[in-house]
Amino acid sequence: MANFNNQKLSLTVNILITLALSSFLLVKNMAGGAIIILLLLSLWFYKIYIHDIRKILTDNRLIKLIFINFILYFAYNTLSSFLHDKSTGSGYAYYFICSIPVFFFMRHLIIKIKYLIIGFLLASSSMILAFFQIFYMESERAFGATYPIAFGNISLVFCTSSLCCMIYLVSKHFNTTNRLNQNKDIKNTDKSYNKNSYIKIKILSIIHKYGLSFLTLISAIFAFCSMILSGTRASLLAFIPAMLMVLIYFIIFYRNLFIRIIPLILLGFVITITIFWATPMLEFISNKIDSSIDDIKTATSIVKKEDKQKVSSIGQRVVMWRVATELFKENPIFGTGYNTFYSEKNSLIERKKASGAITFAETSISKYNQPHNEYLRALSETGILGFILLLGIFILPLLFFINSLRFKLKYVQKKRRDDFILINYLGIIVILLFMQFAMTEGILSRSIFATLYTLIIPVSMSMSHRIQIIEHNENI
Repeated sequence: MANFNNQKLSLTVNILITLALSSFLLVKNMAGGAIIILLLLSLWFYKIYIHDIRKILTDNRLIKLIFINFILYFAYNTLSSFLHDKSTGSGYAYYFICSIPVFFFMRHLIIKIKYLIIGFLLASSSMILAFFQIFYMESERAFGATYPIAFGNISLVFCTSSLCCMIYLVSKHFNTTNRLNQNKDIKNTDKSYNKNSYIKIKILSIIHKYGLSFLTLISAIFAFCSMILSGTRASLLAFIPAMLMVLIYFIIFYRNLFIRIIPLILLGFVITITIFWATPMLEFISNKIDSSIDDIKTATSIVKKEDKQKVSSIGQRVVMWRVATELFKENPIFGTGYNTFYSEKNSLIERKKASGAITFAETSISKYNQPHNEYLRALSETGILGFILLLGIFILPLLFFINSLRFKLKYVQKKRRDDFILINYLGIIVILLFMQFAMTEGILSRSIFATLYTLIIPVSMSMSHRIQIIEHNENI
C-alpha cells in the first residue's frame, strides 16, 4: 500500500509528463522517449493497480468500452496489415494498447495540473525556433522539431489549452486567496499594523493572482504565433472553432470572472499586435494568404487529362480524397488493408493509365502514402469496420469527459471543482481538435499525433476518474 502514495514516483511521473509536453515541438523524439519511460514504469509497478482493474471496468462501463475499442482498433488494424502483402506495417495502432496500463498506473498517483501548465509554458518557446527558421534560415514554413502541419496543429492545441489554463488560474486564485482581505481587517483593528507590510502583501497578492495567469497568456500568444508561422491552413481553419471552445468554457463555468479576465484579454491583444508589427509576420501572413488563394483557384481546375499546370497542395488533397473514395467503393467492408494506401493508390493510377482515363493531377500524387484525411484513410484501408473503430477512438473518450462534467461535477467539492472542470475540458478540446485535424491529415499515421493523443487522453481520464473516486469515498 505504501507504493500507492509514493511521492517520489508521483514526482517522477509529473516531470515525465512535463518533459513530454514541452518537447513535442522542440526536441525530436524526446516526447516519445518520455512516454516509453512512463509505460515501463506502469508495467514495472503493475502491483499498484492490478487488483483494481476489474472493479474499475465493472463500475465504469464507459471506461470499459473505451479500452475494448482501443484493443479492437489495434487488433483489427494489425490483422488487416498481416493479411495484405502490400501493407507497410501496423503503424501506430499499438500506441492505444500502451495507453491502457498508463491510465491504471496514473490513477494511483498524484498528477498535478501545475506540471501540465509548465509543459505548455515550456512548449510555447517554440515560437523562438519558428522565428529562427522563417526569418534566419529563410524556410518557407516553420516546422520546429517535426514538420509544418504537425507544428501548426499542435501549436493550436497548446494555444487553446493555455487559454483555458489562464481562466482556470484566475478562478483558482480569486476563489482561494483571502489573505489580502484578512490583512485589511488587521489594518483597521490593529494600530500597530505596519503600512509598508500591507503594501508589500498587496503587491505580492496581485503577483500571486495574475503572475502565472499572465505567463499562460504569453504561452497562448507564442503558440498562436508558432501556428501562424507554420503556414498550416488546417490549423488556421480550426482556430475559430478552438476559440469558440474557450469561449464556451468561460461562459458555462466562469462567466462571473468577466471583469477580472478583461485586463488579461486586452493585454493579450496589445502583445499580439505588438509582435505582429515589430516583426515581419504581417508580410509573411499576406504572402501566405495570396498563395492560398492561388491554390484554391487551381484546386478544382485540373480535371482534364491534357491540363498540365502545376498542381497545388489543395488540389492534390482533392485528388487523393477522390482516389481514396474509389478504393473504398471497391472494398467497402474490409478495405484494401491497413497501411496499403500507397500501393493500392498507385495500382489504381496504373489501371487508369492503361485505360487512358487518368488526369495529370492524378499522376502528381504517386509519392503520398496516405490521403491526408484520417476518415477516408480508414474507409479505404480498413472499410466500414475500421471506420467505426476509428470513430470510437474519438467519440467514446469524448463521451467520458462530457458525462463527467454533466453528471459528476455536482458531486465534486468546491476545492476540487476547478481542477475537475479543467482536466475534463482539456480532454474535450484535444479530441475535438484532433477530429478536425483528421479531415486534412492522416493524423494516426503520424507518430507525433498518435503520441500526443495517447498521452493527453489517458492522463486526463486518470485525473478525472481519480477525483471522482476521492469524492465518492469522502461521501460514503
